[in-house]
Amino acid sequence: MTTYFRTKVEQEVGTVETTILSTTPSNIFTLIGLSVANIVDYDVIVDVYITDATSTKGYYIKQLIIPPYTSAKLVQNGEKIILGNSCSLSVVSDTADSLDVIASYAEIA
Repeated sequence: MTTYFRTKVEQEVGTVETTILSTTPSNIFTLIGLSVANIVDYDVIVDVYITDATSTKGYYIKQLIIPPYTSAKLVQNGEKIILGNSCSLSVVSDTADSLDVIASYAEIA
């Protein structure tokens, strides 16, 4: 098995749920960092979801309030989230074009 270390940046995430990472039937991701930055002048509310291979969706973070021009580290201090085969991680905000999201992960293929 080969491991690749990667970074994914998604700019101006807003009110439409945006898939940040998505695995295939032949790979697995280990999420080792996830930061969400508020890029607007007022508080935003953020939800982060994980969807498994059976299309079951669950909250990882629900209604996190992020103040203006600050960020939240949602995966840190050695915590890891495994996205198995055919899984995904998505983010949505209550405000249009309000978030920058950065995910650091290891891909095992």
